[in-house]
Amino acid sequence: MSILGFTSRSAGFLLGVVLIAQSHLCEAKTIAEGLVIVPENKLPQQAQQQGLAMDLHLVNPATLYLYIEQDNGRQIAIFDVSDPGRIKFKKLSEINAPAAFDFVQPAGQSLEMIRYRDGRGTAIIDLTKPKEPVLKAVGAATNSYYIVPVEENKANTQSPSVPQDYEVIEPLASHAIAIVKGVVQQQTDEGNGTTYLLGTQGLTVIRNISAERKLAATAPHWTNTIDDK
Repeated sequence: MSILGFTSRSAGFLLGVVLIAQSHLCEAKTIAEGLVIVPENKLPQQAQQQGLAMDLHLVNPATLYLYIEQDNGRQIAIFDVSDPGRIKFKKLSEINAPAAFDFVQPAGQSLEMIRYRDGRGTAIIDLTKPKEPVLKAVGAATNSYYIVPVEENKANTQSPSVPQDYEVIEPLASHAIAIVKGVVQQQTDEGNGTTYLLGTQGLTVIRNISAERKLAATAPHWTNTIDDK
């Protein structure tokens, strides 16, 4: 084969690759350098349904699932979003929740707390089997308490600068056991379970004594600073 013939065939092959790549990129819209918008009609069909709430869950170090609540809480659409360029629909799971809900916060390993939008309270979604979420009562959770925004202020949860009240909930309690008002930021030490709430009146610290004792039994004694006497 001549060099000219090889070059012509190579050029044709590369042109074909470029055209395929361009046709693939046409499915999305580039709005700025390095930024692409993929509209719903270019995603799997199940992503084109109205969603009410969603939650990301790390299945394992290499797999990330996105759960989207649909049909007023009756079902959850599950997508594998590990690769944003190749989002895959995994399953439409029926959970038959009694009302629409919002995802609130993790409630333990593979557990997510939800709050019903009609005011009937909270519940747990068990994601132990990632493609088979199970709706459970809060009492089935593993944590001893939860610290969540008060329902009336839940619309502000995405605006950290807007003060909102937080409530402390025990799994089997019928009402909040404590309320911290005017919180602008929350931080939790996952090691000892301590939660810090920064509010308009200053700092509130909520300690998890059982978690502290468990940590103390397995970790070295802590000192606040190296110059403590």
